Amino acid sequence: MPHALLFVGPEGVGKRSFALRLAQALLCERVPEAALDPCGECPGCLQVMAETHPDVLRVAKPEDRQELPIRIIRDLCIDLGLKPMSGKRKVAIVDDADDLNDEAANAFLKTLEEPPPGSTLILVGTSAEGQLDTILSRCRVVRFDPLAEPELAEILLEQGIVETKAEAARLARLGEGSVARARGLADPTLTEFRRGSSTRSPRPAGSTPRRWPGGSRHSSTRPARRPGPSGSAPA
Repeated sequence: MPHALLFVGPEGVGKRSFALRLAQALLCERVPEAALDPCGECPGCLQVMAETHPDVLRVAKPEDRQELPIRIIRDLCIDLGLKPMSGKRKVAIVDDADDLNDEAANAFLKTLEEPPPGSTLILVGTSAEGQLDTILSRCRVVRFDPLAEPELAEILLEQGIVETKAEAARLARLGEGSVARARGLADPTLTEFRRGSSTRSPRPAGSTPRRWPGGSRHSSTRPARRPGPSGSAPA
């Protein structure tokens, strides 16, 4: 079992879900970790899925930041060096690995190279090519492909995102292999907005776009929203 893994692939194809499943397998109290087949019923498995297991450390980029700060990585390295509280090992999951800045990545290098005994680190990103070479050289890269349409349709039904096979198949075609994208397309608010957009009358020729306070001009019925820092996408 590699001590450091880098999961890369499109958003919404299951990288984070698989990271939690792997943590389950490593911390299952009934099935040996070498089997990598967690029972899903023991206290360890249930705590991992509830994200309350004391030996699973999960960090991500704050919603108000554009990068993963060095402070979060330093705290993670300290916590990872402590003895496990209930299991035999610790598992650290680092979301948004694409957004590690140089300082945070450098603070992580020693832990990636010489992790504490019995620890596993899982970094989750979208592209191996977007990682620093120093990070890439210390991790085993695992690539995730977009989900096949039948598989995506089955997941949409299992998660209750849609109620019919026909709707599941339709969203699977539009979802481009991503559960997150398909879930967004299933949002009733988005569907209603699209219907309204398709039936809205075009602005008469020669009309002047509405002028908003401050001199900005926008052709919509409300001011344009300012772009903010991007957050974590779901798995």
